[in-house]
Amino acid sequence: IYHAVYNCIFSNNILRARDDVDENRIVLTGNSWGGYVTCVTAGVDKRFAAFASTNGCGYIYNDTTWQKDGKFGGEKKEEWISLYDPSSYLPYATKPMLFVSGVDDEYFSAYNRQKSADLVKGKVFYSQRTNISHAAWNKQYETLAFFNHVLYGENSLTLISNITTTDNVATFTYENQNFSKVNFVYTTSTDKDSHKWKWESIEVTAENGVYSYEIPENATAYLFETSLTANFGQSTNIVFTNPDGDYQ
Repeated sequence: IYHAVYNCIFSNNILRARDDVDENRIVLTGNSWGGYVTCVTAGVDKRFAAFASTNGCGYIYNDTTWQKDGKFGGEKKEEWISLYDPSSYLPYATKPMLFVSGVDDEYFSAYNRQKSADLVKGKVFYSQRTNISHAAWNKQYETLAFFNHVLYGENSLTLISNITTTDNVATFTYENQNFSKVNFVYTTSTDKDSHKWKWESIEVTAENGVYSYEIPENATAYLFETSLTANFGQSTNIVFTNPDGDYQ
């Protein structure tokens, strides 16, 4: 991990030394473990203009997928976390950052991804979706739209606010609409392992341009998902009805 992050920094150095590169428009993205490394680098090298992590996130020591090989126990655990887990670096991330993933990704859980995103001090964008697999990173066009928005000021993304909740009704607010459909996505699963959660999706229609939905009884977590095409979608943050729940 140390050398992977070093290579990102060194690559930034090389690009910035080129006359044909705008040093203010260098960005970093990666999928899976590349997303993990992107999260660490986001808190280390702030010369990058923006970061997009696909699937990867922090808190993997609290993720059943990574616990199963037994490598996160013992006296070195806390030292490893402080040196190498993104959760130790994301609090220092101040540049715009996009998190892309399926809500049911098998390697990095939705719970740990949202916890990771909550650490970021910069503006956070989400594309947490119900229709993409871990290997579909090359079909997720919102990453390019995100970079075009940040680097060139293009109106390529919907600017989505975090969910607000009043009287058990969740509301989705936004600017610059780039979607044709909105779904309310939720789960009532209570399994400690959030990889096992089953998600339900219900299409929502707007009233006077506002999308709202009554939170189902016993909901564990929920979000709004937008879609423009099969390969372009954004979302809100994920809200957990018990934010202090002992999930993984």
